[in-house]
Amino acid sequence: FTPLVNSYIDNVSLVVKESYKYHLGQVCKSENRYLGLLNDLCAYYEKENKEKELTLINNFSTLREIASSNKDKYTLFFVRRSDGFSDNCANVANWIVEFDRYREVLRQHENNKLKVEKDLDNISKLFSSMFNESIAKYKLNGLF
Repeated sequence: FTPLVNSYIDNVSLVVKESYKYHLGQVCKSENRYLGLLNDLCAYYEKENKEKELTLINNFSTLREIASSNKDKYTLFFVRRSDGFSDNCANVANWIVEFDRYREVLRQHENNKLKVEKDLDNISKLFSSMFNESIAKYKLNGLF
């Protein structure tokens, strides 16, 4: 009976590790998607102007500064390099927030990778210990 339960405990650890790995992969995909969207922006313009005068964006810090300082301004639009379509400033500001959030999750993962692996192993050991203590307790009471 104990080997069967131990295999389930090992499977719990494996499932937790695989789930963590899957969700980390999803975070990476999301971060890359937002990075792709942001890297595709090449210029911005004011919609209220009769003549569409484009101002080029030459780096990410400029994009971040313009988007964050004008996020509530619905007349500022950013142009995509790939297809020429435009996105309003509020969307771009939200993309930056999401990108930063995913980037922070990945940074935390890198900083705590060894601790996370150790914690996942400790979860398995804790389940095993609790099970073994319960078995020992009931064996002493003559139930097994």
